[in-house]
Amino acid sequence: MNKRQRKKQYTRAFSKAYDESLKYKHFERNISISTFTSAKGIPIMFLSLNKSINLNVSYDELSEISIDGCCVDYKPLKEWHQ
Repeated sequence: MNKRQRKKQYTRAFSKAYDESLKYKHFERNISISTFTSAKGIPIMFLSLNKSINLNVSYDELSEISIDGCCVDYKPLKEWHQ
């Protein structure tokens, strides 16, 4: 799969997650869409309702963010890794 195909797949998955998030619009400020890579190297996109978000800003290294919440939906992007 080339770079353009991967980009289209990611954009499609993000669009679907965004549409799903609109079902929970009364939680507007507490919804996030995140992408993580599993131990097997497969990217997974999560839609979550957040209870809390903690951001630790560091000027020497990368800032750290912690999201505590419930997963509403997720989608493995299996074709991405091929």
